[in-house]
Amino acid sequence: MRWMRRPITSSIRRKNRRNVRNSGIVRRMIVMKQTGMNLMERVGRHAGSWPRMLTALMILAVWCGCGKDDATGPVGSGGNREVLLGIDKGVKNIRVAAGDNWSAFVSPDSKWVWIDGPDSGQKEGRITVGYKANGVFPRMAALVIRSGAIRDTIFLKQYGKTPVLEFVSGRAEVAGTEGRKKFEITTNLPLSLAGKVKFSVTEGGKPADWITDCKIENDLKTLSCHIGESRSATPRQAILTISFTDEWGTVYDSECLVSQAGIGGSSQTRAVTFGDLRGMVAGADGSCFIEEDIALEGIVVSDCGNANVAANPNLTAVKIDYSENARTIYLQSADGVYGVCLKTTSEEVNTLRRYDRLKLWLKGLTLRKDADPERYTLSGVGYSNLMTVTGGSASDVLLKERSVADLTDADLYTFVTLKACEIPIREGGLTPINEGYASVYGAGRIDCYPRLIRDEKGGCMFLLTNVGCGFRRDGTDLPAGSGSISGVIVHETFSRFEEDGDIGRYQIRPLERDDIALNANSGDGFSRLIAEWNLPRIAGNVVSPGYGAGTITHTSGKTIYASSDYSLSGPITGKVEVDNKGSVPEGGFSNANWWDKANDCGEGWVIGFSTRGIASGRLSMQFATVNLAVGAPRYWVAEWSDHGLKSGAWNIVREYTVPDIAQWSNTLLTQLPGHKNVNIDLPSEMLGKDAVYVRLRAARNSAGTASSYDGSTIVNGAANTLSYVAVRYDK
Repeated sequence: MRWMRRPITSSIRRKNRRNVRNSGIVRRMIVMKQTGMNLMERVGRHAGSWPRMLTALMILAVWCGCGKDDATGPVGSGGNREVLLGIDKGVKNIRVAAGDNWSAFVSPDSKWVWIDGPDSGQKEGRITVGYKANGVFPRMAALVIRSGAIRDTIFLKQYGKTPVLEFVSGRAEVAGTEGRKKFEITTNLPLSLAGKVKFSVTEGGKPADWITDCKIENDLKTLSCHIGESRSATPRQAILTISFTDEWGTVYDSECLVSQAGIGGSSQTRAVTFGDLRGMVAGADGSCFIEEDIALEGIVVSDCGNANVAANPNLTAVKIDYSENARTIYLQSADGVYGVCLKTTSEEVNTLRRYDRLKLWLKGLTLRKDADPERYTLSGVGYSNLMTVTGGSASDVLLKERSVADLTDADLYTFVTLKACEIPIREGGLTPINEGYASVYGAGRIDCYPRLIRDEKGGCMFLLTNVGCGFRRDGTDLPAGSGSISGVIVHETFSRFEEDGDIGRYQIRPLERDDIALNANSGDGFSRLIAEWNLPRIAGNVVSPGYGAGTITHTSGKTIYASSDYSLSGPITGKVEVDNKGSVPEGGFSNANWWDKANDCGEGWVIGFSTRGIASGRLSMQFATVNLAVGAPRYWVAEWSDHGLKSGAWNIVREYTVPDIAQWSNTLLTQLPGHKNVNIDLPSEMLGKDAVYVRLRAARNSAGTASSYDGSTIVNGAANTLSYVAVRYDK
């Protein structure tokens, strides 16, 4: 029988209260016995309600401990008690005092706690509760003690790690246009608890209806919300709250102040064309600040969140500005004739998706015109400049097909499909670099690689791929055939190939792997291989091709040896034991003798092959090369002959440069953690011959140093390597 629950805090106080027989309910119970009054009537009259009468029917005095002296007083009131359990595994003893038989059980859904011993008794007794260590968050189970029709509940609350659920930033800005906004969150909650994360939005203390449809995404790393369109030029703010309640009932929450920009422009805003915009700067180059109330409409051909929109520049040799790509948008005219590059004020402003139709308020922006090639950039784009944004589809963008030779400056920053193209150096994925210099391994030294492409008309340019692209080195072999390559036409520099960064007038940036629509097999292409050296086969100081017939020798007669390259196609994991940072130990071949001091002339590679039976077609050679050490030749010349001897007449084809491999201790922006792609168009005079030779020779006695591009002479002992060589003709 339970008379009352007392907040006893020590065993001494407990003993003293047991001796007070003439106080409280105890005295009243004695009176009831003496008068013969019905017990239920007396208790009901005293308690004043049936629930209080029930609680008076049973005594469940609870003390908790792990030993004889580990006793504490009861916690809680009204029939409920709380027992706190440590985070490590252990046991708790709970004493029970009742006026009759009793039994106990733990809530069946609580697998981490159990009754370790007898679960029933008569009058006074003890329950021992065992529990597991808690590696998760605070949790709770119910221990129910029952005597007849009466039951009492004790809540077993075990400590755990503290839940974390927070916005990465307590402030966020959004455009006045309708769209979705992603908020980064940090949490230690498992994905299984995502359904317990709650959201609320208030504006001025009242519910706000312009932030809705909030969803947890990206393995609890992102909260995505729909943002309603603002119909006012006045900004507005709301507080977005995320919260999680643990099993103890403790709430963990975080707030983010969301500010929505007002819509720029007005009914008086005048629309201008891309042609009008291009005419705003009269000179060959220059810039102007736009003060007029004007707007430009076009179709977005880039994609926010895409990692291959623009180059992320090196701020220093060891630090990269990764925000540049995220702040870049390409806007194309509806007729596909012109394009313009937009630079937003922050990464967050760029929420524009591919094919969105954008009306851009130009007031307050800066227009820059660059020459050679002619191109236009609008900078300072903020939320208020995005007047209207309407979703579109691929069918909204006119198909622009070009050959490399057909490209003009007007194609810059537009989406173009290059016809009948191939990737002639097909090893190592799209970014065959030493990954130890890239972000996957925590380094910020290189973020882009130019891949050589060519078309059936003999045009040649580079395909640019940033390290952040998921498809750039995923273990898929590069296609060997030809087809189309689509992407945004850009003009960028790359000092790791050329000191001045000049890698051509135009480059192309595909946005996804499907933009590279090439046939997989070499037989399905416009060119045919004569010989291909993709892995070294060295015997008798001669390198034999893996495909076709030919030889590679060295004019010095000194040893040719196998060396590493970065031709691993991936995937790149960031674990050396898995991907070796992209390196293949014997993927290339090298020689370390490059200056004939006796004759004061350069040494060279000699590539021999036959063109017998080939009377027409375009003949070319492609190779990947780098200097494996500082001191190898910087300046080279490609020559041809039909004799292959070191002496005798050789015909100059063209000159080129070779970079030094990147040095970790003092990396220069002209050093390359990989191999440079080189294309050599060979003259038609080489066709129809039993034997012809191309010599790749050190053109002059000049080499780099640890701190300069070409500040020294060639050091014999510093190796140059070739990791791939191919000779082909176009069918």
